Amino acid sequence: MKLKTFARRAAAAGAVLAALTLAALPALAAPKVQVNTTNAVADHADILSDETEQYVNDVSIKLSDACGAQIGVYTLDELLGSTTMEGFAYDVFNAWGLGSDDLDNGVLLLLAPNEADGGDYYIMRGDGLESQLSFSTLGSLLDEYMEPYWVNGDYDTGTQKTVQALANRLCSIYGVTLNSSYTDTSAPDRRGPNVMGFVLLVVAVLLVIKWIDPFAPGERPLPETPDWITVELLPLNEFSRPGTPLEEVNGIVIHYVGNPGTTAAQNHSFFTNLAQTGETYASSHFLVGLDGEVLQNVPLNEVAYCSNQRNDDTISIECCHPDDSGEFTSATYESLVRLTRWLMEEYGLDTSQVIRHYDVTGKLCPKAFVERPEAWEQFQADLKK
Repeated sequence: MKLKTFARRAAAAGAVLAALTLAALPALAAPKVQVNTTNAVADHADILSDETEQYVNDVSIKLSDACGAQIGVYTLDELLGSTTMEGFAYDVFNAWGLGSDDLDNGVLLLLAPNEADGGDYYIMRGDGLESQLSFSTLGSLLDEYMEPYWVNGDYDTGTQKTVQALANRLCSIYGVTLNSSYTDTSAPDRRGPNVMGFVLLVVAVLLVIKWIDPFAPGERPLPETPDWITVELLPLNEFSRPGTPLEEVNGIVIHYVGNPGTTAAQNHSFFTNLAQTGETYASSHFLVGLDGEVLQNVPLNEVAYCSNQRNDDTISIECCHPDDSGEFTSATYESLVRLTRWLMEEYGLDTSQVIRHYDVTGKLCPKAFVERPEAWEQFQADLKK
């Protein structure tokens, strides 16, 4: 499934290309756009719960009041026929009139679960957000918050988390805040729980945890860094080092940089510069270079932006590679084994808790360990030596 992150101005070109491609084929009619301008959700595919619809509406209203921005979610129960995701999103966006007229700051999330290959999704944003919400930023957002739930048919969670992430980003752009219930990591519970009973339960659980483990989250002493690791921490910033506590470590995720021939220093500079460019959210705890050098970018008690839904409980290692094959140099491989072994020992992990980025999202990463499963098996065997 491809990530769809085009702005409004790209839709016309996509529609023309689709028309040329389909000109010789009998085509289904394009779906009819049906929106209610007083509602931020048009769930024609009937895939969203009432709670999710209410959540999206509440977020959109709060955003509109705070900064004029709006988020709309449109689900499609028909096939696209003679149009494209881009072209249909363009029509929906303009029919809905999302965002402020003068700021052109609306955002549309289009979901098409009945399209081929497991369905499709698409984000379109108004031209007023072009510089703040780049294609790569929206792509990273979809990759982290929509894709993991979409592939499992969990449209509610994917939609809530994606809308939530968009709301957080829009709040950052305009310097506003919403009620915390709209920017937490999960959608609000509106069932009216027994607050006092819940508080007492939480206190009891925390006391038990404190008795079992005297270290509170984030307080556990960090392991002493070996002298073969060069520590060059990224500056605190929204895009590569948010400073979010990594409260537990349940695994290690192995990646490749996907940019052949680049060095550890160059990839470190890319992460550093994100503080200024804001083009995407990306970082890793460690980089292993072409000559086996190991750079640490993020402290081991903080989250890095590398492993999607496993960001909050894993340590990430990205490895450089000299060419498109994704194969590591012998020096890179040896340092990767050494670094992974050290982390396993420090955190009491076994080889079953050392995984590929592929095992988290299905992404071809690290390429050599996915295309050649025997290489991955050998790596795990080497970790036991």
